[in-house]
Amino acid sequence: MKKISKVNWSWDHGKTSTEITYDDGELDKRENLNRPPTNPSHDIAHFICGFNGGYEWDYLLEDNQMAEYNAVFMETLLFYGANVNIKDIEPSTKTLEKFAYLTTEHMVWFSKDYYYIPKFDTELRREFVSNLDISVFSQHYKAFYDVFVIEEELKKENKDVRDFNISLTMDSSIDYTNEFSYDYITKMKELLTY
Repeated sequence: MKKISKVNWSWDHGKTSTEITYDDGELDKRENLNRPPTNPSHDIAHFICGFNGGYEWDYLLEDNQMAEYNAVFMETLLFYGANVNIKDIEPSTKTLEKFAYLTTEHMVWFSKDYYYIPKFDTELRREFVSNLDISVFSQHYKAFYDVFVIEEELKKENKDVRDFNISLTMDSSIDYTNEFSYDYITKMKELLTY
């Protein structure tokens, strides 16, 4: 799976335009005019997996089970981190242990009951966590957070979380570390490693 170096992405009520630049310089332009069943932030989770390397991430693959598993795992970690920020929750050890437990339970459900991935959930989790690059997570956390905040506001208004427009660029060459997310994912990675 090719590693991503840059993404220009726009979302218009479910229609997406994406320009992906890979590490080798290849450019991949994608248009999707059909509204997906997933939230916009799910796309960002796929891209973060692609920036990370070591993960299948491409949702366009014919057999995309592992790409979806990885994106959902990433999205779940991002979701709990974003909720700490939005709801001003103290990221205590007890809170993060609860999030690690809930993440594990969600991924067991996803791999066994939803997608029926023919691999042990402990093996899937171990592979995902061992490949997780803390620096990449914290570098691109803000892109997820910005989209997630809009989704949360729309939920409060009882609106479809896909009904908005946004454009963003994610670029691996930009030296940026979100300190909160760096600390958060460092602790979560420790808690999920067993």
